[in-house]
Amino acid sequence: MTKRFRRAAALSIALCMLLTLLPAALAAETGLTRAELAVLVYEKFQPPVPEEDPGFTDLEGCTETQRVAISALAAAGVLNGQANGAFDPGGAVTRAQAALILWRALGQPAAGEGAPYTDVPGYAEAAVNALYGRGILTDGDAAEGAFLPDTQ
Repeated sequence: MTKRFRRAAALSIALCMLLTLLPAALAAETGLTRAELAVLVYEKFQPPVPEEDPGFTDLEGCTETQRVAISALAAAGVLNGQANGAFDPGGAVTRAQAALILWRALGQPAAGEGAPYTDVPGYAEAAVNALYGRGILTDGDAAEGAFLPDTQ
């Protein structure tokens, strides 16, 4: 198998896994917390757990599973904390944030065709376009042409 074929196969498998993850992340009626999304993404991608703590100041209320997921995804560059050194594990995840996290978990694939949404903020544009171009986001995810990036 060539390196290119293995990479394509791995991306295809990851996309199939995300088709089950994305509806929970982007359409959960109760909203997902940052810690809950971290666990969902970690369980699908299993990045290595770093030996060093990511240094977030507010993980004391997290379960061990959440701490491991947050640490591994932060070390892999999938999750970011806030400027004050906190992670905000109980904070709600917006649709734009979920799209960014899933896009990073996939290795930041190229944007592909432009999504039909009229309200995607610049910081999430590449992520939303890449997920749309790969069929992870569809026209059915739009509310009359709107992505609703701040919806939790």
